Amino acid sequence: MRVHHVVAVAAAVVIAVAAKLVFSSPTKADADVNPKARLNVLQMQTDERHMAVQKIHDMTFVFADGD
Repeated sequence: MRVHHVVAVAAAVVIAVAAKLVFSSPTKADADVNPKARLNVLQMQTDERHMAVQKIHDMTFVFADGD
């Protein structure tokens, strides 16, 4: 008898979620559309070549001998 109640509740939840998805309209995203602020990929690629490079001494996989 409990199984029938669990199945009925699960079916009701599935039907309710499906009805909400079908009958509710999708919300519009609140995006900040600014036509003046566009991404210039060419400028990014040319600036990348002129960026300063910092050398780092990576000691991630250095194992001490004799420990």
